[in-house]
Amino acid sequence: MKNYTQKFIGILALVFAMSFTANSQETADTYLDLPQGWSMFGYTCIDSVDAMVGFSEILDKIEIVKDEWGLAYISEWGFNGLGSLHYSEGYQIKMIEGVTDFQFCEAIVPEDGITQADVDAVQQQLNTANQTISELQAEGDWNYPPESNFWYWNSVNNCLNGESYSCTQAAQILFEYNVSSYNIPYEISGCVNLLQMGYNEMYATDYECPNALNYPELLSSFFGEIESCENDSDEDGVCDVNEISGCQDENAFNYNLLATDDSGDCIAILYGCLDPFACNFSSEVNMDDGSCTYPILDGDNWLNCDLQIGVAYEGGIVFSIDESGEHGLVADFEDLQDGYRTHVWGMYDLASEYTSQGYDDWFLPSVSQFQLLYNTIGPGGDNSANLSLSNPGVYWTSSSQSTNGGTGWEVYAFYIFLNEASTHTGGGMNSDGDGYLGRPIRAF
Repeated sequence: MKNYTQKFIGILALVFAMSFTANSQETADTYLDLPQGWSMFGYTCIDSVDAMVGFSEILDKIEIVKDEWGLAYISEWGFNGLGSLHYSEGYQIKMIEGVTDFQFCEAIVPEDGITQADVDAVQQQLNTANQTISELQAEGDWNYPPESNFWYWNSVNNCLNGESYSCTQAAQILFEYNVSSYNIPYEISGCVNLLQMGYNEMYATDYECPNALNYPELLSSFFGEIESCENDSDEDGVCDVNEISGCQDENAFNYNLLATDDSGDCIAILYGCLDPFACNFSSEVNMDDGSCTYPILDGDNWLNCDLQIGVAYEGGIVFSIDESGEHGLVADFEDLQDGYRTHVWGMYDLASEYTSQGYDDWFLPSVSQFQLLYNTIGPGGDNSANLSLSNPGVYWTSSSQSTNGGTGWEVYAFYIFLNEASTHTGGGMNSDGDGYLGRPIRAF
């Protein structure tokens, strides 16, 4: 339903249309009286004209022109959402400076007895409407939000204290409690009438609401009376009945923007994965940080969450998974070293007696196993195993072979130079490895 402003524009425009139906081409000057601030006028020229062209003589004196649907021409922005002015249509206009000697065209005076006096009479009716239109608003009963709706009443209070943004916020809440048939004074309609076609919150905040703040009585009547507090025990300006308990720490997980009293139950933000279908889901997390990981397809096998290369699992770091997707090999998190000169037999003993992460079945990898470790979690991959490339960067393996060294058959152990990622035969089983390291592994 149109409000009274729109109805008056429509009625007066109809009067203009009836008064100036052209049966003759006689014309006479008729000037518009456009006072400073808001007023209305009717367009009486037969030919339509683009608003920017029609107002070209007084552009610097106009702030905004609107039709009955709220479509606007804003001179300062050079924005013309109104389009053209049309014969017999009525418009609202807000002037920065009053104008009394402006006309779009000479008025057509037909031969049926209507004279300039008739035109003046219609204009006088329009002027009277401009002065009294707010008194003609319907006295409809509004349904106001309850006193417990702190957000609404706080916004109303801020609005009446000159905060234009709060006017639009309060209006949005008020319209949730009311149907669209209520009428709003045109002085504040552009600020608070969300149902007006073309309503834009940003424009209303910047342009319409500052003007509406000049009518505090209308705003107060529109939003409802703010009753004084009977009890405000903490003297914070919020009535006890309107207090909202909640966490007021803006950095907390359960921060409550509407809280007026701190409840003392703020919860720290814990980042992590919130997806229950992800591998690293945590029920203790309350803020997702995008770190979720999911099962992957390894060849023809889907690997479960725990069995992915590079993850910690059963005492070490996974570097091999068999075709079943349930078994494989993990490497310990650190190297073994028995002093500066580690005998290969000593390394075997260290590995066989080694206990870590609750497991005691560790052993030295073979050459092929160590090369796989190197290419997945070693320097050939992401080196999450933190294998050493220096001092001396050589690791014993469990691989060996028998050879005739000229003094009889001997068993040689293999070791690996990491800086070359290659295998070499070492000395006899009784030889020392000059500071060589060992990295125990285990099967799961």
